[in-house]
Amino acid sequence: MKRAGSIFSAAVALLFAAPVLAAPELAVAPFGGAGGATVRTQVVRAVCGELVDCSAPLPKGKSKKSAPVLSGKVTKGKRATTLDLSLVMSGRDKWRKSYPLVGGKLGQENLEKIASAVHDALGVQPPAPEPTPPVVAEPTPAPAWATEPSTPAEPASEASNETQSARTGGYVPATIYASINVDMLSRSFSLSELTSQNLHDYQGFPIATPHLHIDAYPLARLMDGWLTGLGLEFDFSFTMGLKSVLKNEAGAETAYPSQLMHVAAALKFRVPLTSSGIAVVPAVGFNRTSFSVSSAEDGSSLSALPQVAYTGLRVGLGAEAPLLSDKLLLGLNVAYLPVFSAGDVISSAYFPAGTVWGIAVNAGASYRVLTPLEIRLAFSMERYGMTFETIPGDTYLAAGASDLLMAVTLGVGYVF
Repeated sequence: MKRAGSIFSAAVALLFAAPVLAAPELAVAPFGGAGGATVRTQVVRAVCGELVDCSAPLPKGKSKKSAPVLSGKVTKGKRATTLDLSLVMSGRDKWRKSYPLVGGKLGQENLEKIASAVHDALGVQPPAPEPTPPVVAEPTPAPAWATEPSTPAEPASEASNETQSARTGGYVPATIYASINVDMLSRSFSLSELTSQNLHDYQGFPIATPHLHIDAYPLARLMDGWLTGLGLEFDFSFTMGLKSVLKNEAGAETAYPSQLMHVAAALKFRVPLTSSGIAVVPAVGFNRTSFSVSSAEDGSSLSALPQVAYTGLRVGLGAEAPLLSDKLLLGLNVAYLPVFSAGDVISSAYFPAGTVWGIAVNAGASYRVLTPLEIRLAFSMERYGMTFETIPGDTYLAAGASDLLMAVTLGVGYVF
C-alpha cells in the first residue's frame, strides 16, 4: 500500500507540474530580404525563451497538426524599410503585421509589440511582477558613513526613442533617388531702357531639354543620429539641336546653333518636423546657368545678343511632405542665387560694370507607380536681374536686363 500511494502521489505531482513546465512550440522560418537574418535574431531573442519554445521544426506543407510558424521578410520601399511578419496557426494565417526598421533594425518598442502579439496568439501570459515589499522606516537613522548616495537611473530608452523620432519623423528618405526627365522650357531675355538700339532681346519657347536629377541620403540606412539627415542633390540639363533664328528687315531668316545648359549641386540637411514625415530642408551649393550662340552656316555671328553664364551659389530652403502611405511626395524649394559672374553680358564686350542676382523656385511631386519606379512632375522658375553702369559714349547703353527661365518637368525616377 505504501508503494501504491507513492506512485499515486508522483502521478498527481507530474499532472500539475506539466502545464507549468511545458511551453508552447513555435517554428521561426528564415526571414527574407536584405538584412533579414539580423532582424530575425532580434525577433527570436524577444519572443523565445521560457515562455515559448522556438525549437520546433518547419512543417512540410500546411498541416493543422504542425507547430505555429512565424515568418518574415524585410521590404525596402522608396521612403522606408519595413519588416512584414505573418503567423500561421493550424495551417491558416493568424495575422499579418508590418513594423518599420531604422538602420536595418527594429526598435525596442516594436520588439515588445511583436513579442506581445505572438504571446497573445499562443495564449501565453508573462508572469506577473512580484509585489514590491513595503518600506519600513528605521526608528534610528543610519550614520552618514554607512550609507552610499544612489544615482538615479537615466531613462536611456526614452531618450533614445525621442532622438530617433526627432531624426526620422517616422519616415526614412530614399538612399539614392535618380530621375531622367524632359524639361519644356521657355526663356525670355529683355533689356530695360535700351537707348543704343543695337542689341537684341530673346524669346524662346518651347525648348525641349533632357534633365538628370539625383537625390541622395547616403547615411540614412547606415547609422542612427542627426547625421542621417545629411544629403546631396545634383541637377544637370542641356539642350540638343536648339537653333536661334534672327529675321532681318527683308524677312530672311538666319539660324544660329545655340545651347542652354544648367548644372547645380548642393549639400542639404533634412530636419523632420512631424511624425508623418513633414520636414524642412535647408541647402547650400553651386549653381550655373549659361546660354551661348555659335556661328551660323554662312559664317556670320550673332554679336548683338549677349551670351550669359550665371555662376554663383545657391542658398535655399525647401519643404517636403510625404502622403498616401509615403507613395506621394510633395516638395517646394525657394533659393537665393548670389551671382559672382554673368559671362559676356557684364564684361568689356558689352557692359563693363554692373550687378546681377537671381532667385529660383521649384515645386514638384513624385508618385510611386511600382515599388522602385516613380513618375515625377515639377514646375521651376529661375530669374536673374541685372543693373548696368554706363556712361555716354559707351557702345551699348541700357539700364539693366531681366533673364527669366521657366520649365515644366516630366520624368521617371528610380529608387535605389
